[in-house]
Amino acid sequence: MPPLQKAGLILGSSIVAGAAQAVISGTSGYFNGASSTSTITSATSSFASNNNISKLVGNSLLSPIQNVLWATETMDYVCLGIIYILIIQLVFKLYFKDNINLGLSRLWGNNFNSKTEVYLNKMIKLNKQVSIFWIWFGFATVLLGALTSTYGIGITYLYLDKAINTHNPIINNIVPTLYKSIEDALFNLGIINFIFLIVLVSLIIILFSRFHYNKTVNTVYIWVLLVILITLLAYSGYISGELYTNIDSYVNIYNNLKTK
Repeated sequence: MPPLQKAGLILGSSIVAGAAQAVISGTSGYFNGASSTSTITSATSSFASNNNISKLVGNSLLSPIQNVLWATETMDYVCLGIIYILIIQLVFKLYFKDNINLGLSRLWGNNFNSKTEVYLNKMIKLNKQVSIFWIWFGFATVLLGALTSTYGIGITYLYLDKAINTHNPIINNIVPTLYKSIEDALFNLGIINFIFLIVLVSLIIILFSRFHYNKTVNTVYIWVLLVILITLLAYSGYISGELYTNIDSYVNIYNNLKTK
């Protein structure tokens, strides 16, 4: 695999693994009496030990529910990047021939046309010879992110009272929000994650049949499923970001509704 794409997959898998640990630590914080004075959790702190990542994450104090939402948003966008890398590999494997002839000698001249063909064919050969391992590695990373995200959102929804109790919002810090309640947002997010898992597993089965059993598969189905995955991931990341950014407002609204 080209070095840049391989580095992207390895870095992406590391971030997803770290964020997954943060989700698990965050959900456990619902039950152990953790409060908003706790730090970003040991899992996320170890994940952010790298100086560059530490600058990105910062030293902010996060409550367990913030931790889960932040990690979920992070996994969604990282998995989105991994899917883009996988799409590049699939395009080369499904559509490109081993060698192509541009036939543009009259336009570019023989010398320039020949050199362009040489470099282009080298790039095609390098991408077409990518081990199928890296494709499955990428999909396994996305599957891990989807499963962890679904788990984190599901636990947060089921134990919302305990999750809310771990966060102390700023009083009267209520701004206009996308959803009327955090329950609605979490329910919609859970549905999106569940549909994403179904589509992802379906795509993996189709690709497994195509690459390992040489089954004839209409590539239209592959691209339709990929478009659905990208759309769901982007929307899931947007909702998680909305909840994380306006968590004080959502918690205040939730508490106000409970006291009425």
